[in-house]
Amino acid sequence: MRLWVRGEGHQVHGVQLRGDSVIAVSFIRSPTCDSCALRFARTDVDSVQVRAFEWRRSIVAAIVLAPVLYLFYLMSQISRE
Repeated sequence: MRLWVRGEGHQVHGVQLRGDSVIAVSFIRSPTCDSCALRFARTDVDSVQVRAFEWRRSIVAAIVLAPVLYLFYLMSQISRE
């Protein structure tokens, strides 16, 4: 999740809303790290972006890419004598 606060983007997870505050942890830290938590006033949050996983596109990409990757694997096994 990306929080935009006063024009600055923060890549975070473990987001919690408590009263008038938004509490989140930087993405590179454990979501349970209380001492790492970033705290923002709800009024300072400009926007929130959440990634959505599109499983249909992922399946189609896997079906299309699997033969291509297998072909590259076979070509790498051919000896170059």
